Amino acid sequence: MNKAIYGSSASPSCIKNSVRLRRADLLRLSYHQYCTDILLSKAYNFVKEACTVAKIRASEWHVSGISGVEAEGLFIMGEVQRSRHERFGATSLLDDAVSSFRQSAQMTEQKDADFAERASALSAILRKRSKADHTNAYQRRADLYEARYWVGKMILSRLPLRRRDHVDCVLEIGHVLWDSGGPVDRVIPLYQHAVDLDTMDFVNRV
Repeated sequence: MNKAIYGSSASPSCIKNSVRLRRADLLRLSYHQYCTDILLSKAYNFVKEACTVAKIRASEWHVSGISGVEAEGLFIMGEVQRSRHERFGATSLLDDAVSSFRQSAQMTEQKDADFAERASALSAILRKRSKADHTNAYQRRADLYEARYWVGKMILSRLPLRRRDHVDCVLEIGHVLWDSGGPVDRVIPLYQHAVDLDTMDFVNRV
């Protein structure tokens, strides 16, 4: 849970926007469970409103915590747009997801606990776009280069405490190395480490 959003020092505006973001994320997750398009539309409307309000408040008041809400909102917007792209296939939705994840990562300090998760998500969506049929050779190289850049920053940051997110970050390092033509003997240990972490998490939950 993002302390910048839910912390005791958050302003009423932050708290109200955090509710919008929470509803958006729950609607997105519900869509993946029930596959009802209206849930994705509602999720998009909530997160768009939250991001718009946070941006206005940040520029007008410079309130502490507002930027945290905007960064979190952009991250959820990226998740929503990725889900919409997977559902409808529009290339503009994929580009919007890349843009939202990128802005979220750029607004998050490298020392922040949320940075690794956001950098990993950005790297993953960049790799996804690099493999899309509509992507030309120049864009493909640019996307892979940027993915490597963000993974490099992620490696130097604090990896998430939540084991599931930690596993995703380790997997993303392996994916980027593999997609960049890295040696197999460097990729396999990363995947094995991710499997070991995931297995440990499963055993702890049983």
